[in-house]
Amino acid sequence: MINYVIGIDGGGTKAHLCAADLDGNLLYESFGGGTNLCSSTQAQVREVLSNLIESCKQTLGGVAPLGICIGSGGIVNQDSIDQMKEILLEVGGTENVFVFHDAFIALKAHLGSDAGISITAGTGTICLAQNSNGRTMRISGWGHLFSDEGSAYYIAKKALEKICQAHDKRIAETRLTAALIQKVGASDFDDLIAKIYMDYHEKGRFASLARVVDEVAKTNDVAACAVLEDSAEQLFDICRFAADNLFEKSERFRIVKNGSVLTQNAFVSQHFERLMKQVYPNCSLEVCDRKAVWGAVYHAISAVGGK
Repeated sequence: MINYVIGIDGGGTKAHLCAADLDGNLLYESFGGGTNLCSSTQAQVREVLSNLIESCKQTLGGVAPLGICIGSGGIVNQDSIDQMKEILLEVGGTENVFVFHDAFIALKAHLGSDAGISITAGTGTICLAQNSNGRTMRISGWGHLFSDEGSAYYIAKKALEKICQAHDKRIAETRLTAALIQKVGASDFDDLIAKIYMDYHEKGRFASLARVVDEVAKTNDVAACAVLEDSAEQLFDICRFAADNLFEKSERFRIVKNGSVLTQNAFVSQHFERLMKQVYPNCSLEVCDRKAVWGAVYHAISAVGGK
């Protein structure tokens, strides 16, 4: 019989599952839909997790895992923790279930016990930091209606604001208008607005429009570049606040970048790095070399008595 655990990194649009033995060797990996309880219903999250976990169990001989740990977007209070635990207890086949927000597992996967900051900017944004004394701090990650500054959702929203301002003649024309009209298959500005409301109301799909902003910014479009600069500055403010509270200006600590905005958008990533280095010259910035899901895997292994 295989003894294994499951770790899950659940975002607003995608969940990443890895199963590993108690020595940390990967046995199975798969992806599914989003698990954010703030942007999906409990029934939708249950279906995603049920499908992911059941496929894993079937692949591994029908054996249930010894433990399951999830770090998910939308874990904002005890009620959301309880909801997620209820789902995992129902579909997981084990009573050893552990629930955290996604920044926690990213921090553990990227930094272990090292002093530093893990900042994730994908569909949403969240930052978690820890110093050498074990003090931790969470910034942002409260959902797209209240928070998520600098995220893909934020970029898409700001781009549409620029388009509307250009349409009203409040700012100069921008290539964002034509690019987004083409992206959504609209005929003109009015049709663009209608299609956004009808076809892009889902959080993840709306956030996907951020890729258009990146492409337009490469043409040096003023509005598109301003949106990406704003995104980088928002992420810098989040990261700087954590650093100001946990580290000295001359201290050495790591900043690990995660999520599509900071790992795939060179404009935002480079501007963010420049700003951080100006204030904290001794910090080191790196793209994560280990997926956040491994933070969940390692916690599950430790919790069930593995290495």
